Amino acid sequence: MKFRDLALFFATPWMGPITGRLLTSRVMADQDQVTQLRHLIAQTAREHHESHGSDPSPRWAEWYATRLQPEMGSFVGFEPTVEEVTAWLQEADEKFRAEENSELHWPAFYAELILDSLAVTEG
Repeated sequence: MKFRDLALFFATPWMGPITGRLLTSRVMADQDQVTQLRHLIAQTAREHHESHGSDPSPRWAEWYATRLQPEMGSFVGFEPTVEEVTAWLQEADEKFRAEENSELHWPAFYAELILDSLAVTEG
């Protein structure tokens, strides 16, 4: 099952379902891991901004994934490819942009979505 399929099942208790249906038995990601991944994504965003300025790059997700991939294994329990991390980031970006009233800053939203969506496959 691909990440985009898993993301349809993602929901957060304080925001309700983002898309798809709410899973009553969904396993939520460990909040410490979410916090750590959020910080890693935010750090990567700062590096991207320093490297590319404020111009949005069409290949931003690949750039982020190349830097995040070596660390992702400790969060997801396996060594994902750069392509997998790129797909997760692109899916998170699409969901974040579709969510008009998200109470989360985008790095937190991405971290929650990625880790909770992958936790569904383990449950």
